[in-house]
Amino acid sequence: MRECGRCAFAGGRGALQWLHGGSRRIRPIFHSAIAMTVAARTCTASSLVEMSSGPARWWADLPAADGGSGLHPTPHELLDAALAACTVLTVQRYARRRHYPLEGVQAQVSREPAGTVYRLRRRLELAGPLAAAQRADLLRVADACPVHQALAGSFEVLTELVG
Repeated sequence: MRECGRCAFAGGRGALQWLHGGSRRIRPIFHSAIAMTVAARTCTASSLVEMSSGPARWWADLPAADGGSGLHPTPHELLDAALAACTVLTVQRYARRRHYPLEGVQAQVSREPAGTVYRLRRRLELAGPLAAAQRADLLRVADACPVHQALAGSFEVLTELVG
């Protein structure tokens, strides 16, 4: 188990547990030059899907109401979680670089029905003795996180059948 004071995670054989719940252009704070591939595969006799990228492993499933176990996030929840995680990482790294007195950041992302639009509502909580200008700067930076930028742009998914 690793802990950072506000959160702890335990990663055992597939179980990841979360124990708690501007106008100027900025350059990306981090960007991997190496394209990582995420792989997904079925698990025997269930709706569970195992995913991997490098050494990391995680799972997705259908909700219990749709025949899944309900113990793992759905694909939609994973997409929402990607935005929340990217937001927290981006804001945290930027604040450290700027020496802002940020003590913690929490992002909550929820989906809202909006016809044919996939609408996400993100709520950002910043902890620490931040000045109003620092809080506004961090809000601006949250909108510049790479996942937000990808979701706000256009997607093109190319699928090919192999094997």
